[in-house]
Amino acid sequence: MAKFSVKKALAVVGCLTALGAGVFFGIDAVSDDFNVVFYPETTITRPTPDPTPDPIPVPDPTPVVVQLAAPAVTYDQETNLLSWSEVDNASGYRVTVNGQTKDYGADTTELEVTIDEGDSYTMSVQALGDGENYSNSEISTITGERENLDQMYYEQIEDNIYKFFEDYMYAGRNKVEIQDILNIDLQNNVFSVLTKCNDENRPTTLYRTFSFDLSNYINYTNDITLKDLAEASNNIKNIEDSYVNVQLNAGENYSFADNLYNKLISDNLLNGNLKSFIDNGYTINKLYSEPDMGDLSKDIVVNTCVKLQKGNDIKVVTVQNFITQKFNNAYGFAQYAQAYIDGTAEDVEIQETAFTESSPVSSIWQAANDKFDKQEQKVTNYKNLNNIKYESMLYSQNGKQYKLTYPVDDYTIEY
Repeated sequence: MAKFSVKKALAVVGCLTALGAGVFFGIDAVSDDFNVVFYPETTITRPTPDPTPDPIPVPDPTPVVVQLAAPAVTYDQETNLLSWSEVDNASGYRVTVNGQTKDYGADTTELEVTIDEGDSYTMSVQALGDGENYSNSEISTITGERENLDQMYYEQIEDNIYKFFEDYMYAGRNKVEIQDILNIDLQNNVFSVLTKCNDENRPTTLYRTFSFDLSNYINYTNDITLKDLAEASNNIKNIEDSYVNVQLNAGENYSFADNLYNKLISDNLLNGNLKSFIDNGYTINKLYSEPDMGDLSKDIVVNTCVKLQKGNDIKVVTVQNFITQKFNNAYGFAQYAQAYIDGTAEDVEIQETAFTESSPVSSIWQAANDKFDKQEQKVTNYKNLNNIKYESMLYSQNGKQYKLTYPVDDYTIEY
């Protein structure tokens, strides 16, 4: 029985194997016989989950609009050129000149304007954005008055010359003090300055010509302008002291020098080129004049530099006149010259022994000097016709000299 039961059990297992794992069965273990009962597979239906909801959309951030940088604006009065710095990401530029506005592309950063000398101006530039990522810049504005260019050049020349002489030391290391610039010339790239000056070792006023060879800096072949002179004067600051040629023209050694000059110019015995200019209507202005003794102590040599002018025609000349006369019992050179001045000398003869005309550059300088040089009264110790009391002092700033005038208790005025 037990054996049979085992067989039956094996049969059941085999049958189960054949039916597969998906069949459920039951066995009556108590009886030798058994019944196999098959149950159908139960299908479990699970509920379908709801779909995952779409995420709530996050709104796009508000775009950040960047304001463009303001352009830096400059105006070159000499060339009448308005220019401005390039601004990153600018789509263009809005330019306003004295109320007239026009837009330009991003590749334009300069513009020639029409501002006449002496006219006021207001000019502005604004960088333009693209309307989305970049907004317009702040407006950059410049205002002013366009200078007279000739006056600007004239002042540059004076400033450069005075700047040079502030530091210039000639042989002997004596300080040169320039009182006045009498004339300027430029020939063959040599820049010459005729000055009224003094130095530490000489109590009298001296007239000297300082010559600067600028061949390494300039080469003018056409007509020279005041602008060219300004450029040349700028280069003299690069010249070493040892390359400056100094010529002593004259010195105020005689107290009768002015009286002698006035007598000579008015004398009907004057002859030569100088008299010819005077007779043809040229006015004569002395730059300097200084007498000296001739071959003999009684002979008078008068060296003179003058400006001759007739309308717009200006010439600068140096002239030498030789005066001889009967001795007339004068004692020494001063008395001999005084006899000519007083008209007591006899047998007076005048001979023009030299006459040299400067280049047209000198006339350019003299015309500018007439137009722009301000002849200010010099205030020292200090009394005014209106009983207003002033004092003045000179000071330098940025290469220019200025004179301050202010009230004091007692003063006089010198001209």
